[in-house]
Amino acid sequence: NNELTNDIHLPNSLTFVSHHLFRNNKLTNVVIPNSVTKIDPSAFENNKLTNIEIPNSVTHIEPLAFRKNKLTNIEIPDSVTKIGHNAFMSNKLMSVVIPNSVTYIGHSAFKNNELTNIVLSNSLKHIDDNTFYQNRLTHIVIPNSVIKIGNCTFGHNKLTNLSIPNSVIYIGHHSFEHNKLINLVIPNSVTTIESCAFNYNKLISISIPKKFKNIKHHILYIFRFSLQ
Repeated sequence: NNELTNDIHLPNSLTFVSHHLFRNNKLTNVVIPNSVTKIDPSAFENNKLTNIEIPNSVTHIEPLAFRKNKLTNIEIPDSVTKIGHNAFMSNKLMSVVIPNSVTYIGHSAFKNNELTNIVLSNSLKHIDDNTFYQNRLTHIVIPNSVIKIGNCTFGHNKLTNLSIPNSVIYIGHHSFEHNKLINLVIPNSVTTIESCAFNYNKLISISIPKKFKNIKHHILYIFRFSLQ
């Protein structure tokens, strides 16, 4: 907790940015050398970063690493395999491409940004709770590697179009609530849809596997306040 401001250039001998090292400062720009392989938890949390270049030596971006900054764009290099929970939460990101090298994204990693466009890694199996909650997404392509969509994952966006691949077997609570979905096709691969998954949309057309149609009380809770 210091009052570091403006730019900072890290030394070329550095191999990781330690826990909380620059937390709670007023940095606006950081140059990370390509010797760094890991950015530890809360390393740059709660600053005023508007720009950050992550070198292609980095493999792990740990929890809370860049939480509460002012980042508008971020380029994640294809060396990164893990993005920890809350890593980029509460920034001003408008677009992000998550490379296929990324196999894990923790909960709330991109929550509370201004994302209108995202490209997801084809290596993801789970999209964790709250990952893209409270953004401005209008459409999303979920890769056919994904088998589980967590709770509140895409809630409070502006989705009008959604494609759920037939790899998905689980859709969590409130996953897509408070969007603007009009048409929805749920593939036969899905075995579990938790309550309130599609609450508060604008659905006029739904295609749902036969196995769910006899569970009327459950269906009402899945699509509550959504059917037009």
